[in-house]
Amino acid sequence: MSYQAPSAIYIRKQDGQAFLDEIEVGRKEKPSPQAGEVLVRLLVRPVNPADVLSMQGYYPGFQPASLPAIPGLEGYGKIEEIGSGVSGLSVGQRVVPILLNNYTKHGNGSWQDYIAVKQDDIIPIPDSISDEHAAQFIVNPWTAIGLLKFLNIPKGEWLLQTGASSVLGRQIIALAKHLGIKTVNVVRRPDAEAELKALGADAVIASTGDHSDLSAKVKQVTGANGAYAAIDAVAGDIVKALSESVRNNGLLVLYGGMSGAMESVFMHWEVALRKVNITGYWVTPDIAAMTPEQKRERANEVIDLMNQRVISPFSGEKFDLKDVKKAVQKSLEEKRGGKVLLVG
Repeated sequence: MSYQAPSAIYIRKQDGQAFLDEIEVGRKEKPSPQAGEVLVRLLVRPVNPADVLSMQGYYPGFQPASLPAIPGLEGYGKIEEIGSGVSGLSVGQRVVPILLNNYTKHGNGSWQDYIAVKQDDIIPIPDSISDEHAAQFIVNPWTAIGLLKFLNIPKGEWLLQTGASSVLGRQIIALAKHLGIKTVNVVRRPDAEAELKALGADAVIASTGDHSDLSAKVKQVTGANGAYAAIDAVAGDIVKALSESVRNNGLLVLYGGMSGAMESVFMHWEVALRKVNITGYWVTPDIAAMTPEQKRERANEVIDLMNQRVISPFSGEKFDLKDVKKAVQKSLEEKRGGKVLLVG
């Protein structure tokens, strides 16, 4: 049998509409680790909403200088080779590479068989954490922790969030409960209520259409002052309703665009008078600003929370890496049953 280079998934062109047609299963030679690097054999990778945005050309953390390029913001694997000068790591060790932002922004993502990564960007993973959970170790858990640290909500106060039935939304529910923060969770499907309350949600509100009654529904739960703060993964028309649902001097943080409406900025006189602050959050600059020691501290925090089952990634259907188009299509289904994973 003739030699075949390891597999890699390429996006040939970033297209907001027809991006699926631009995905190509290709080959890439196995890199050799340089001094201070390790070679990781990637085994499991999630399909995150940000991966779809990357392929569409909307995600600022995936802006390669040229195409084709390899998407994939995170993944799990095992060390296959160790470069000179590396200590404390061993061949066969289970690891998660931190690919945001130094690798993904250049189009060197996780949707490939092998990647060479600096030692400072390697997180050893204990056997207590499954392969599937390890593959989801960075994007959602580090965002959930980062958002709640940024908001600094006192115990007993209310956090309002949209996209609550997403994998990240579920982690925020559980982490907020762990920290003593109450949550009001906005969803599109009323049948999600029982499932989210089982995770620790204090209140669940189904809201669609123009969301004109959302503020009144929130204040029925929180009291007349509204939520202490809100986080939004949806964007679009709901932003105005959310701003009306938080307290005076409250904070509304935008971090996603699940509605597909990428522009959500508006000026509302009532919001200005009540001094509601609307801002954004993105985990990638947080990671970029961390020292190696701070990355290790955050990793240990996530490991502890996973071992305590406070953060428990919601895994869904698995697809072979070569079936990437089917995997991406599945990830876009509303009732997909957890995070879609690419394996192999």
